[in-house]
Amino acid sequence: MRNHSQIGNEIKPESATQPSFLLLPVNGPNRPHSLVGAGSIAWGIRRAITEGKIAQEAVATLRPQIYHPLMGVIEMGREQALILVDMQRGFLEDGYPLSCGTEAREIIPVVRRTVEEALDQGIPVFFTADAHEQNDREFAIYPPHCIRGTEEAEIIPELAPYLDRGTLIETVTYSAFFETDLHRRLQELGVEELTFCGVCTDICVLHTVADAYFRGYRIMVRRDGVASFDPDAHRFGLQHMKTVFGARLVGEER
Repeated sequence: MRNHSQIGNEIKPESATQPSFLLLPVNGPNRPHSLVGAGSIAWGIRRAITEGKIAQEAVATLRPQIYHPLMGVIEMGREQALILVDMQRGFLEDGYPLSCGTEAREIIPVVRRTVEEALDQGIPVFFTADAHEQNDREFAIYPPHCIRGTEEAEIIPELAPYLDRGTLIETVTYSAFFETDLHRRLQELGVEELTFCGVCTDICVLHTVADAYFRGYRIMVRRDGVASFDPDAHRFGLQHMKTVFGARLVGEER
């Protein structure tokens, strides 16, 4: 294990003569680093356990830390999951009452790439989706939207092909943990760290992050993988998740 020195709030390796983190070729300026580094090692550990090469008990005692130039210090061996919040037609396509607008669609390629990388590394992917009843109390605040069984409530076509490799969690309010089995499913998988993408940054993403924090999960949020109706609300949501819930913000600024 290499030594590291603390410089302000950023941890850097003392020597730059050797790489402190081995990145797979899929990473690069156009392939964000948020999941692949840690995920690939976690995937390798899971496979080794499955094949009987190492014991689960041995892995539980190993929590090596490595330095990543974009993510800082990462504790390896921590099971991850990707949470996609409300990537639905009603929020990301024109013509619906709560469409986030054209600009919000810019996150779709980033989210799709993140999903592909997660699945490639064996990281579980959860799609959360509004599935309201006709008389939902939320409609006293917002126009009726994403009613269960309607086209508006469907996952967007760009991500729908991945549904059969992920898990759909239907929700009735802002937090994907409220009256769902999301927490139980994550616990059964041994997940400790969650990465979030989706909409809206300051509403359903923020409230789901809050409930994840209250349940003890470590949190990452892709800055370039979340969006909202209002740019100011988007920025507030990111800052709030960072300062109040300790979320690590990764990815490029939008």
